[in-house]
Amino acid sequence: MAIALINGESYDWSQIVVTVLGSPKAECKAISYTASQEKTNNYGQGSLPTSRGRGRKTFEGSLTLSLADLEALRGVSPNRDVLDIPPFTITVTWIPRNGIPLNHVLKNCDFTEDVLTVAEGDTDIPVELPFIFSHIEK
Repeated sequence: MAIALINGESYDWSQIVVTVLGSPKAECKAISYTASQEKTNNYGQGSLPTSRGRGRKTFEGSLTLSLADLEALRGVSPNRDVLDIPPFTITVTWIPRNGIPLNHVLKNCDFTEDVLTVAEGDTDIPVELPFIFSHIEK
């Protein structure tokens, strides 16, 4: 017996539009971002936790672009340095063919590194830019 298509179409890479500084990045190769929070069990009597403490939240990610897209960012950055760009927004939008668009808006992004690695035989030059941000609006 065949299993029916239950949940319709899944979100996938081909549906993603990544927008940085208000401009879609056509040659975005990858985006990764993480929100995490420090959580600690607190103990009293006995060997089991009696409560849980929550600490700060941290937000970090990376954006992999083509060298051409990186150079476009340099063109709008102070001193052509992406590390000097004032805090900005990155929007990740999934636009499914049959379904509701999904948005993740990464607020107050700041690139933390500018690294370029090129090797003999490269036909494309992807550049990974790590960044931090303050929160995600969903």
